[in-house]
Amino acid sequence: MLRVINNSPEVKIPYKYSTRWAFLLVVALAITNLIMLAGTVAFKLYFRHINRNWEAGSAIKYWLVQFDLARENALASWYSSLLLLLVACMSLVCFIVDRNEQKSRRGQILAFGWLFFAVTFLLLSLDEAGSLHERLGMLASLNPFGDYVPGWVDLFAIPIGIAAVFMAAFSWFHVGSNRLAMVFMFVGIFLLVTVPFQEKIEIALWHSAQSRDLWQRPVLHILFEEGAEIFGILSLLVAILLYFSSIVEQSVNEAQPDRAILFLRFRRATGLIYIACVVAFFVLGNVAWMVLAPYLLKGDTGMPQNWFVGALAFIAALICFYLAAAIKQSRPLYLLLSLLLIFLSIYYGANIQGWLWDGPRAVIRFMLNGSLPAAAFVIALLLAWQKRFDRVSAGLVLWALLLGLALGRGSLNNTYVGLLDFTAGILLFLLLIVNVYQYQVAIQARVPTSSSIGSLE
Repeated sequence: MLRVINNSPEVKIPYKYSTRWAFLLVVALAITNLIMLAGTVAFKLYFRHINRNWEAGSAIKYWLVQFDLARENALASWYSSLLLLLVACMSLVCFIVDRNEQKSRRGQILAFGWLFFAVTFLLLSLDEAGSLHERLGMLASLNPFGDYVPGWVDLFAIPIGIAAVFMAAFSWFHVGSNRLAMVFMFVGIFLLVTVPFQEKIEIALWHSAQSRDLWQRPVLHILFEEGAEIFGILSLLVAILLYFSSIVEQSVNEAQPDRAILFLRFRRATGLIYIACVVAFFVLGNVAWMVLAPYLLKGDTGMPQNWFVGALAFIAALICFYLAAAIKQSRPLYLLLSLLLIFLSIYYGANIQGWLWDGPRAVIRFMLNGSLPAAAFVIALLLAWQKRFDRVSAGLVLWALLLGLALGRGSLNNTYVGLLDFTAGILLFLLLIVNVYQYQVAIQARVPTSSSIGSLE
């Protein structure tokens, strides 16, 4: 059982970095991108085959629509949102590593550029799931096309341009130490910048159509636009992983070039600030949405309230994957918990409850709303028993009960996501952060090191 007995003001979180696993992750994401693009084309062709009449389609439409990248509240759009969130998380890790490893004052200052990346892609992830830019684009006072959603392109032209220039400059002056990473960074920026221009082409085509109500986007255009977006994001993620790998290789012990032991070092007070900022973003963002939602135009059908809960579940899953790799004794349970959290992230973020809301499908929803918290409770109880019911593991049991209450209450009150779901997500995030802190304290007691790169052997 891990106990916090070290009063050191510095936090050192060990992590075994493997280029092999990073490569497999990129390959898996690239294959998933291709599957999502193929699914997008398949759904568009099928939907047009039934003359865009949802009621005329067979049950296969409920499966095909989940792979449509152009549709909100579906598996594909949630996948795109999680890709952006993953870029944000890795950018934050690169910031911490750079602050540790950069020796020059210039490098220390440029490292703050990663924070810009982290915040930008965190907001883009929220926007991808919540249709925020479409809602602003619906404001007639700001949108040159009145209530036509793609008018957001002109509205956000200047911020997009500034962000693109900053990212390109940061890539040249900072990431450029790794040429391959810089190339992937420029490719990613280029692909993402083409998306607004493709939206402009869409506006021009719609504007010139004889019958705007009957106009349909060319499938090939949809393929190019959505492909540029998800492969642009993936290209940026590859660039960040390459840069991260180069920093590790510069400092790692030559005896273990492929499985480097990295210590993410920062002062405890700084870590608390990081956590406070993350929690504040989620809490204030969720509260702001709850307050402002009734006064905003609907725009597209994105649901920001789903993003907050789904994103918390995904971040918690990443932490559980880390704990599974770090704590051998509890590895099976943390792996099970991480997989459960991935499913919960999809369940909330892709609005699976909404797809299962009415008719015979509602039976599946009730079954999931009962079985998901039951599985969480069993895993949490086993972890608590294994750790002799310490405070963190007991807190996990409380989280599972709160999750069950949230899903049960939502089913009874006909609401997808409520305050209880969000509270459960915040509680789980904080509990897992404490778990990581306890683990690094135990490691510091065994393997003291003054370097951010070391060995646990």
